[in-house]
Amino acid sequence: MAYAAYSQRKQARLTAACDELLPVRETSDDDGYTSVAIDLDKYSVTLYWRGPVPSRVQEAAERVRRSGITVHVMSARYSLVELQAAVDAVISDERRRSVPQGLRCISFSPAVDGSGVDIVTGSLDDELVEARRHATAVPLHMTLGEPPVALSGSLK
Repeated sequence: MAYAAYSQRKQARLTAACDELLPVRETSDDDGYTSVAIDLDKYSVTLYWRGPVPSRVQEAAERVRRSGITVHVMSARYSLVELQAAVDAVISDERRRSVPQGLRCISFSPAVDGSGVDIVTGSLDDELVEARRHATAVPLHMTLGEPPVALSGSLK
């Protein structure tokens, strides 16, 4: 029980460190932010950023370091805004081509390191995969998954 409480305190401090890093971003435009990751075992936070890291973000990272938490700032290939635009492009393309529900992409998540978009899809059919890749220049990392099952009602 003591270890669980200790881990929870570490997690809370790392989460607070993220909270200190993120508000300094320019949230109205694509400022380069991609993601932030916590490593509980290494007691560290990794901030992924595309392009030059603004001085206000560097200063916030230094404040967090002074609190005893390791902060890594890593270069990302794509920003979160670019990754979201890639997701939007794939979804729009599937709708435009009237891809059947069971064959569509099931879930999307930006790769933590900003290298592309991780997609769980209902089909890895060559034609569908190729069409998705043509919808965006951002790399798509696709894996096969099961479509969600409606517990009540129907999926639309």
